[in-house]
Amino acid sequence: MSTTTTTTTTSVQPAASHDARVPPGVRHPPFAIQSCTSSPPPHDTWIPIERKKRYTLAFLVQGDKVLMGRKKRGFAVGMWNGFGGKIEKREEDLHAARREFEEEAGVVVTDLKHIGTLVCAFETDDAPEIEFFIGHNYTGEIQETDEMAPAWFALPGHEEAMGLPRIPVDDHALMHEEAKLWMPLVLRLATAAAQMGRQGRLRGD
Repeated sequence: MSTTTTTTTTSVQPAASHDARVPPGVRHPPFAIQSCTSSPPPHDTWIPIERKKRYTLAFLVQGDKVLMGRKKRGFAVGMWNGFGGKIEKREEDLHAARREFEEEAGVVVTDLKHIGTLVCAFETDDAPEIEFFIGHNYTGEIQETDEMAPAWFALPGHEEAMGLPRIPVDDHALMHEEAKLWMPLVLRLATAAAQMGRQGRLRGD
């Protein structure tokens, strides 16, 4: 999910486990991030969110590689990301994550686990709330679909050994700019809370 935010910081410190460390209305996951297009709030507060649209984003990790997909149509066409989409009304988050992965990559990931939340605080639109999932096992055959073209990437530091391309997290023509913030957390299963403002300020509590 793209915003106009500029990110320049790549490290986040672990968060304490209490409500003040995550955006209001978000259940406490291993990490919570709030990205905003307005001026950043005080360092110890979250921007209040009144309206949200909820999505999933899931990654399949096996050994030292991660499966990602290149968007073939619609928003962010040509860019790489995980697999996901809108959570339907009255649909469970996990069910939505499994459904979207199967629709976009042709496989059922059998052990998806919720690992984090990203809330994008826009000034005029409903705030996208993205629930992150990660899994390691699947059934079926990975295949290209009308929506996504899947491909394996090496985890950081394993490109040569795996003979696979690196995740293009630094190329904003190939991945959303905010990926520099959340992708390391996803891959490390880190515990963190962060807050990012328009000036590239990242708050790790």
